Amino acid sequence: MKYSNESAPNTPRELRVLGEDEHPRSLPHDLESEAFLLSALMLDNGAETMAQCLKLRLNSAAFYDPRHGAIFEVLESLYTRQAPMDASALYAELKERKQLDRAGGLAYFSTIGERAPTSATAAFHLGKVRDLCAQRQALREFEKGIEEIHTATGGGAELLTLLELKTSWISRAIEYLRAGEATMADAAAAALQRTQAKLAGKQDKSRWLFTGLAEFDHRFGAFDANNEDWLVVLGALSMNGKSSLARQIAITNLRAGKSVQLFLLETSLGLWLENAACVIAGLNNKHLGTLTKDLRAKYDAALAEIHGYVGKTLWICEEHLPVELITARIDDHARRSGPCDLYIVDHMHLLKAQKKFGQREPEMGFIAKEFARCGKRHNRTMLVLAQLNRASKSDGGNRRPESHNIRDSGEIEQAARRIILIHTPTEDMHEQQQTMDQARVMVEIIQPKHNNGRTGKREFWFHRDLTTFKDVSDAELNSDSAEESAPEGGKQAAHGKPTSKADY
Repeated sequence: MKYSNESAPNTPRELRVLGEDEHPRSLPHDLESEAFLLSALMLDNGAETMAQCLKLRLNSAAFYDPRHGAIFEVLESLYTRQAPMDASALYAELKERKQLDRAGGLAYFSTIGERAPTSATAAFHLGKVRDLCAQRQALREFEKGIEEIHTATGGGAELLTLLELKTSWISRAIEYLRAGEATMADAAAAALQRTQAKLAGKQDKSRWLFTGLAEFDHRFGAFDANNEDWLVVLGALSMNGKSSLARQIAITNLRAGKSVQLFLLETSLGLWLENAACVIAGLNNKHLGTLTKDLRAKYDAALAEIHGYVGKTLWICEEHLPVELITARIDDHARRSGPCDLYIVDHMHLLKAQKKFGQREPEMGFIAKEFARCGKRHNRTMLVLAQLNRASKSDGGNRRPESHNIRDSGEIEQAARRIILIHTPTEDMHEQQQTMDQARVMVEIIQPKHNNGRTGKREFWFHRDLTTFKDVSDAELNSDSAEESAPEGGKQAAHGKPTSKADY
């Protein structure tokens, strides 16, 4: 690695990473191996070699020579369409796409076919191309890291952020180099096992996460990473209970033996734990200073319970981090302790990305996609809270929100596998007016998007004083009596108790 020293004598030394065209030596590559691999892909059994390339996550960017990358890109397209991959088919495709010049022209293209590889040598050249690609990426990343560390001015905090991001990148690079047939075979075997279980009428419940609302789970299904619920977006207007529902979901799953990692951008760790204990005890957190002896004992037990999870199955981060660092923290925790069952981010509209964007909407799309990729990478569910825009307040606030009402929704809606929205209508199911000062209101929980499941809505009670959601019984829904919709004095049901073992 070579750096220039442009400083005059007796002045502080300034390091500058040289541009790629200034390097005294080129980045590691092997043009012969690249050409031999491309030639092997045009053999009769080239489809098998291409399958191996894709299995090892090789793409056109892995080739040092851009001409080779252009040829590989077209060969991959032919393979995807199950079209022939011989030299004549490749030539015709390049000509049709007007990319023959990009592939080096007819003269250079002809030299690729002159190699005489075998399927045995194809594996060797594939490994070499892949390894050299990883080596080049590592060199670029480390050079960039040295420059970022050298120019950092934010002290230890900024340095820690940079090191954590580089550690996460190194981890992913290691996973890339280790990825191979064994890993693929394991994933395929696990998928086959789940399919066979479905055919036998069984279900893999290892990734099931419940909300604590039996009616919601029964109607819409548990969160299930095996059903590709990698990114679940929970949206609502302010003061409509999205943080309360997320906390209730966390408590429900902690009590079921699941592990949870929280990223709090809107509240502190201490207040979250305090409120969680209130939910468990069924108490109003505004009355903690005036509890009777019995209620104090009940609260102390709940407080001991929630603190007992911390550091064992519950991890909480209250730092205001960029999205790249949040996913890096998740990756690091997964390496050290294994992935958690559930990740919660409250909330995404307070987040920023380190990558610079000119406008907020593409930045929010990037943030949503980062979370979706992270959930898929670990095959876990990420529950990310979001704000709704002001348009959802139209029609006096009585119009049900839709997916596009999520603030900066463009790419968020696309990245999410499930979208859940909380709506508080101005009237309950008995046409009784609902006001902001009511202790209990009827809310609608709407699921407008579920890639692999049902959509629809269901009514629930939101106890604002207890920050808890509860099921609305069928009797309450069908009753003509307005009295049944009124708050029930001081009556409080126990939190998180499933209505039946079949539901939970």
